[in-house]
Amino acid sequence: MKNAMGFLFSIVLFMCGSAQADDNKSIHATLMSQNVQFIYEGYRSFYSCDYVEHAVKQTLTTLGARNIKVSCNGGYPYDRANFVRASFQSIRAAALDKSTMMAAMTPVIVSASDSCDLYDQVIHNLLPSFEVYSQSNHSSCWDSRGTVEYDVTVLK
Repeated sequence: MKNAMGFLFSIVLFMCGSAQADDNKSIHATLMSQNVQFIYEGYRSFYSCDYVEHAVKQTLTTLGARNIKVSCNGGYPYDRANFVRASFQSIRAAALDKSTMMAAMTPVIVSASDSCDLYDQVIHNLLPSFEVYSQSNHSSCWDSRGTVEYDVTVLK
């Protein structure tokens, strides 16, 4: 889908049917506060902080994050590097006595064909903050060109 910022970012959510019931089993879960900081510095591709913030928010939303706050410093036209900070809540498995909700393992495909290098780094830096049950990724990035795709099963 083409967004207002002029880049193509496609997200496809697949909910498994009854044929893969194990992937949809309910799990006792709770929300955990997460803080992630990273630096994105492209070699030939440079991005404004607005663009990077949007990419991070879009990815976090797709992965099931809640209460998302993202800030960025630097970036084009001031600096080659983007200094990114994100705070959010992710759903994590919990013991029955600490459970605040029920959640399901949900297959998600996150892919980008524009700004490939940026999305590859964004996804790579955000995934450790989620309860990830399976992951495969394919990246054919050369700077901003190419395609990146992460196929993950996360708790949502």
